[in-house]
Amino acid sequence: MNIESDRGFPLHSGPSTESPPGTDSPYSIQVMADYLTGCQFHYEIEEDPTTFGEFRLREKLSFSNREFWVWSCKDGFGRIWDVVVGRGESPFHLDSEPQIWMFGALYKERYTPWELIVSEFPEHIHETGITN
Repeated sequence: MNIESDRGFPLHSGPSTESPPGTDSPYSIQVMADYLTGCQFHYEIEEDPTTFGEFRLREKLSFSNREFWVWSCKDGFGRIWDVVVGRGESPFHLDSEPQIWMFGALYKERYTPWELIVSEFPEHIHETGITN
């Protein structure tokens, strides 16, 4: 599957924060919102600043050495953004300690969380196996 995004923001990596209520996601809603707001301000300079609304956990996917949380939220223009939060073996530095990171993107179509993960990180999904 080839997923096309309208735009995507650079990966953010950092320490864990307080989990959103009812989840064990390693980043708080505020940290995800600040990430999107900061990226929109820095990378979408021709676009008016916007806000990001209520975050909704679409699904958590678990693998043998990695976990993914796929969140969605609407911006002030009514577009739906996806934020993928990952914890575990780094998909970028396989020899390092487990890391926590997130990636935000605006896709041309709505995809399932599984489709997003397989498309964005295919070489790491095939290493880890099937979801629980």
